[in-house]
Amino acid sequence: MRDAFEKFNLTKGMLSKDLKTAALAYAQYGLPIFPVFGISKGKCLCGNNKCEAQGKHPIIKGGFKNATTDLKQIKKWWDQYPQANIGSALIPGLFALDFDGKRGRETYKELGFDDFESLRSKTGKGFHVLVHGDLKAKNNAKPGLDIRGGGEGGYVILPPSLHIKKHSLSYVSHSTPLF
Repeated sequence: MRDAFEKFNLTKGMLSKDLKTAALAYAQYGLPIFPVFGISKGKCLCGNNKCEAQGKHPIIKGGFKNATTDLKQIKKWWDQYPQANIGSALIPGLFALDFDGKRGRETYKELGFDDFESLRSKTGKGFHVLVHGDLKAKNNAKPGLDIRGGGEGGYVILPPSLHIKKHSLSYVSHSTPLF
């Protein structure tokens, strides 16, 4: 499976802890970006005390469908919403391999991704591996693995966005164990 993928290369700006700097770096790489409600003091900044998608839902109308690589627009958004998490539409050819839980870890090892160099970020329940490839989006593609994106709708939250579990999403080098 992994032979069908090209790695996703990180840039210095993507590794920044500053949300605006990272958002601009992703856009310069060609990823369409949009602002997502951030997290502060353990709560979603949307203001809904019963929010079920804390730190994961769009601020702007249209959400990922209005994501852009326009640097002026992205600067404007992050000037207006400096604590916004970073959302990226999964455009044609870009996929998030979403590995969750024990089953996801087993599938990850089974597929031989341990030494695959690509953008890998820890999430609340597991981790994402972003890849360029020719796939079909599919939930439960394998145990603990959902394949998201490829222009079929959807988005991912990118580092250094804050997670409700009070940690920043972060990138992990291919030589760093994910579990």
